[in-house]
Amino acid sequence: MEDRIRTRLGQLSAYLGDADWLDGAFSAGDLLMVSVLLRLRASSDMLEVYPNVVSFVSRAEARPAYRRAFEAQLADFTASSTYLGSFLIKLSSGYPMSSIARSPPGRMSGFY
Repeated sequence: MEDRIRTRLGQLSAYLGDADWLDGAFSAGDLLMVSVLLRLRASSDMLEVYPNVVSFVSRAEARPAYRRAFEAQLADFTASSTYLGSFLIKLSSGYPMSSIARSPPGRMSGFY
């Protein structure tokens, strides 16, 4: 698996070259790629071999719109996680389901 990831990173690095973004101007494609690369960065040091890819991720993270979107997503995740944790604690403590099965706050309320 790591060999496949390294191959793909090499292809991405070659495609990106000295460009700031994947397709000229910053786009949704850059956001999607950065979200994948952030997961990889959190679990591995494989990105460090490709300085232009590391710079690509840093440029995207520095964009105000990216930071706002990331913070909004994190807020939704935190609200949902807090709700789920509270729900499970109450459920395991013997609370009746009817008193605890309410939608969590935030935009993800339809998820449950």
